[in-house]
Amino acid sequence: YNPNAKKSPIYKNRYARLLLVAALFLLVAAAVASTIGVAMTQSEKEPILVPTSSPSLAPSTFWEGRIQERLANITNAAELEDPESLYYQLPPDADNLVQRYILASFHIQTTQVQPWLSCNRPETAENATCQYEKLVGAFPDLVYERISWFRWMSGVHECEWAGVFCDESNQTRALDLSGDEAYVRCKRSFRLTCCCFVLLTPAGQEIVGTFPTVVARLPFLQSIRMSWNNLEGTLPSEIAMMEQLTDIEFHYNSFTGVIPPEWYSATQLNRINVADNFLSGWIPTEIGQLSFMRGFFCFENSITGTIPSEVGNMSSLVNTRWGRNFFSGSLPTELGRLQRLQEMWLHRNQFTGSLPTELGRLRRMTDLRLHFNKLTGPVHDELYNMRQLTRLDLYDCLLTGTISNRISRWRNLETYRVRSNEFQGTIPTQLGACVELKQVWLHQNNLTGPMPAEVCALRGPNGLRTLDADCLQADDHPEPKIQCSLGCCTSCCDFESGFCLRED
Repeated sequence: YNPNAKKSPIYKNRYARLLLVAALFLLVAAAVASTIGVAMTQSEKEPILVPTSSPSLAPSTFWEGRIQERLANITNAAELEDPESLYYQLPPDADNLVQRYILASFHIQTTQVQPWLSCNRPETAENATCQYEKLVGAFPDLVYERISWFRWMSGVHECEWAGVFCDESNQTRALDLSGDEAYVRCKRSFRLTCCCFVLLTPAGQEIVGTFPTVVARLPFLQSIRMSWNNLEGTLPSEIAMMEQLTDIEFHYNSFTGVIPPEWYSATQLNRINVADNFLSGWIPTEIGQLSFMRGFFCFENSITGTIPSEVGNMSSLVNTRWGRNFFSGSLPTELGRLQRLQEMWLHRNQFTGSLPTELGRLRRMTDLRLHFNKLTGPVHDELYNMRQLTRLDLYDCLLTGTISNRISRWRNLETYRVRSNEFQGTIPTQLGACVELKQVWLHQNNLTGPMPAEVCALRGPNGLRTLDADCLQADDHPEPKIQCSLGCCTSCCDFESGFCLRED
């Protein structure tokens, strides 16, 4: 190599030409490789669609898939395929989709045997409006009040359906398909001494069948009122899981079995009414957990056992009815701890023992019914501290002792019935201080002497209307036990036979 030698032009240099050709070849190869790499990357992100024999999903099918996802925890696929379901009427992102489906499912399940009395789903020629028939009376004939409302499963919002009550956010808060509370039914006439009529068919909305547990999926529901129908089967344990639920009313139906144990753990409950069904079993100690319970009603069933002492922990209790069952044992002294209690019905059971003196602590008590039991002993002086009493029923027991002069403390007393006991002594004049008296039963006791003039002075159309005593004269005892002046006693009875002759 000679640096001073004269150099040929580069295009005439063979070595240079070879380098140039090689460089061009590498550039072309790089360009081709880059193009292939980009193509492969795009093919991974966006695969080429090839023809297929299956058609693409229609929009409605896509929506149904979305809807099934939202309802998967509520129902099964078979129910979603039911052509009567309403899920297809709403888009899958509708706020009220789940609520509407639950209520529609409730109606479908409770009309399998027969339609409701009123406001069922519209037929072909019917519009959305209806006249809701609400039972308000039953004797001597059934009486219904007609309320303008909207049909179930109609095109209006489900919060407008009859018996559905929602809040301002259109969340279902109450379901009320019951009859009126004024309606009284005597279903077990063989257990009653008097029964005005016997109703053999439901008279509310005539709803039959079992209670649909799908209702437990309504997260904001506070009240379930299904009384005066003919629901059967066992009481739904699932509704105990509803955190907002405070009111359960299933009275006057045909439920069987026991009160679900799960209900006693639902401490937010304010009221349970399962009266007049065909329930059995007993009341467990767990009832004491219901410290917010204001009303507990289980009367007219076939429940046995004792009243657990833990009932004294139900510190919010105001009204309770346990009558017409088969409870036994003594009355727990813990009842005296229920300071808010105003009404307690324990009649027509098999309670024994004496009246607890602790009952005298119930200063707000107005209505106490203990009749038709096997209670013994006296009416202790402490009981006269219940100064708010308006009604006291102690008849057909085995009580003894006298009627205390302290009875004058019961100045609000309207009904005082102590028939068929073993009370003795005279009728105190202080009974006349109970100026609100309307009905008094004193007969079939060992009471003697004259009826005090102070008591007779209460008689009148706006005052004491019924006064029954052992004032009937008979051949074998011409001198009656009680001497009533003319126009005083409304019925004079024979102590031995129990026969009463009412005044004309």
